[in-house]
Amino acid sequence: MQSANSQTASCVTEGAKAVCPQCGKEFIRGKQLNKVYCSRACKENAKKYRNWQQQHGHEVKPSPVINITKKETTNKRLDLVFSCEFCGASFNPFNRKQRFCSKLCQHKAANLRRNLICAGCGKVFHSVSDRTKYCTDCQLKLFGQMTVSQLKGASNGQE
Repeated sequence: MQSANSQTASCVTEGAKAVCPQCGKEFIRGKQLNKVYCSRACKENAKKYRNWQQQHGHEVKPSPVINITKKETTNKRLDLVFSCEFCGASFNPFNRKQRFCSKLCQHKAANLRRNLICAGCGKVFHSVSDRTKYCTDCQLKLFGQMTVSQLKGASNGQE
């Protein structure tokens, strides 16, 4: 017969079934590999029981914690090698749509200012988004939007 720890460890790696330590019900973990209790109610009841034990001077057993290493939860595609669009480093992606080697490169690429050509006047302007087509001046002319300073100037009688 397997011990509870080895059974829990095998459930974690498989991501399949586990037994709730509060009610004894068998449940499926799904994507939450570190899920210990079958429901929020069981989790709250276990917490209340531990608090009651502490208040009445009983020895409190620590709540079961399942430590999952990153290796067990991530499935990198070792058969694929991509090149990061920001830094150019080679990496194994998690899926075929991954474009960057890390979150840092993804954030740096998202905040990178790009030089774009205005579709209205042809001037070069800077934008974070590739979807911007017009410079600020052309946006104001085309869409009739006014800035706060322009509104203040109009209310003072200036134009």
